[in-house]
Amino acid sequence: MMPKCGRFGRRFDPGAIWRCERGVGVGEVVVLAALVAAAIAALAPFVTKKAPSLQAGFNEILPCQRIVNAAVAGLQSNYGNHKQPDDPNSEFTGFPPGLQVPANDASVVAIKDCKTKLDQFNDSIKSGNYRALNEIGEQIDSVSAIIGTCKFEDDFSLAAGTAGIEYSDLVLALIPFASGLQATGQAVATGAAAGSGGMQSSGDQNKVWTGNIKIPAAASLNAAGGTSSVIVRAQTAALVPKAADGSCAGASIQDGNYCVQIAQGDGTCPPGQILDGGRCFASCTTVNSREIQWKAPPPAKVNSFIVSPNEIDKGSTQPVTLSWVVNNTESVSINQGAGAFPSNPTKEGIQGQLTLNPPPQESTTWTLLALGVQGRSSDSKAATLVVKDNVPAAVAITSPAANEQILDFSVTVSGVVRPVPDADHLTAQIWVNGALLNTTKINGDGTFSALAPLQNTIGLSDLKVLGPPAISVTQCGPEAAAISVGAFPVNGSRNGIRVVVPLASGSVSAGVSVEHVVLVYSFQVVWGGSCGSAPNQNNSLGFVVRDGQPTSVGSVNCGFNGPAHCSDIAQITVLTSVGSKVVNESWTANIDSCN
Repeated sequence: MMPKCGRFGRRFDPGAIWRCERGVGVGEVVVLAALVAAAIAALAPFVTKKAPSLQAGFNEILPCQRIVNAAVAGLQSNYGNHKQPDDPNSEFTGFPPGLQVPANDASVVAIKDCKTKLDQFNDSIKSGNYRALNEIGEQIDSVSAIIGTCKFEDDFSLAAGTAGIEYSDLVLALIPFASGLQATGQAVATGAAAGSGGMQSSGDQNKVWTGNIKIPAAASLNAAGGTSSVIVRAQTAALVPKAADGSCAGASIQDGNYCVQIAQGDGTCPPGQILDGGRCFASCTTVNSREIQWKAPPPAKVNSFIVSPNEIDKGSTQPVTLSWVVNNTESVSINQGAGAFPSNPTKEGIQGQLTLNPPPQESTTWTLLALGVQGRSSDSKAATLVVKDNVPAAVAITSPAANEQILDFSVTVSGVVRPVPDADHLTAQIWVNGALLNTTKINGDGTFSALAPLQNTIGLSDLKVLGPPAISVTQCGPEAAAISVGAFPVNGSRNGIRVVVPLASGSVSAGVSVEHVVLVYSFQVVWGGSCGSAPNQNNSLGFVVRDGQPTSVGSVNCGFNGPAHCSDIAQITVLTSVGSKVVNESWTANIDSCN
């Protein structure tokens, strides 16, 4: 049954012939071709007998019978499925589902031309039964329904771009060109940033073309916040239906299994086609577009910049490596002659390193400068290598001095370590006479100071007041008894002090010997008074008493100027830095006369 548009089943409306909205399936086009031929054949005697005035116009449309049939045959040959896929002359098996044919295909252009003629003929018709003309119009409408549209797929979109970074993305478009002939295509971007890329046919029945749109970094430098619009343009050789004998007739030539349009006698191509190198090409541009939204690039960032190892000895040949991690960076440069290195702003966590061999022989600080996209942002970090003088470590005791006399029972030990040890070895041990008595931290400048008790000291019990315990006076005149003080500690008063600094390999140390001494402040004598008045004494002193070396503190003085027979006690007090030492000395006078 013949498909019907809205105008079938009612009075013919000349103005409605080309307003039919209904599309007809591709399979029906072949059936309608036969109806067109019959309709024109039936219309011929009617026009001749009943409407002679229409004869001239009918003569113009009469070739439409042949044109439409030939066009359908051409569509089957060029776009249809065939029993032998690579041979369009083999048995036709049907059109691919949803087939679209380019609007400027040679067959379509011919049908449009016939349509124009039918429109003109229709305008001259005022009355009568012209069903055959309606059928021709429907045939043309049906063919027009499969005229292809170049477009992007509905669910296809392009990724956002970053200003100043080269853009590249896949492009998919539907281009309804027949497979088998060489075709070219190009994706073109305009707007905030311009670019292009090639397109290729996938060769499938759905006519999906793939390509890649590229936009140079320089082109998008100032595109942030803007939009680029992308379309696809494509062209292929215009196809012409073969003649009945299989040849390429008229303005066409053989190209493989196809007949392709060439320039006509007047040197032009059929309407809607493009002349290039003597051949005619069908072309199309996507009716829709896809957008690229441009965003500003993120700022450059130096995540880390280190030197490893960060400390070496002077003269070392150990290689030193500079390592870094940066983001959003187009280039990295390092001063001190280290050089510049390209980066990739489209990747996260770009790592790099540079090995210096041989290493510097002086302490060096490097600064890494990272520049963002097109140098519009920057970030930096520094890394330092410490080159130590190749001098053996040593410790020196600055206090106490060697053989220093110490009055207290402890001493402050101070000193310095050079060079300063590493962070894991900043401890000084204080040893006294072989015993570890204290530890202290070594400061950043290598100095240290700590209090340590002395082991060998002079106590009050170690002091002895030396002199005659009893004095016998037998003659008149002054009398004196010499008194001295001595120190006699069991272990002596010498103390060996040693400072030890453990290092990563071995240790360093230094030592001094000090002596504990006692200071004598005064010598006092107080008499009991049994022999009358006697001179008390209180002499200020200021000397030290050392181990095993008795020292005179003075004399106990007395005198008798007449006969005397008595006894008295002289109390002797020696005041020292460790306390007071008190002894008694007895005096006896047996003087009968001073003659």
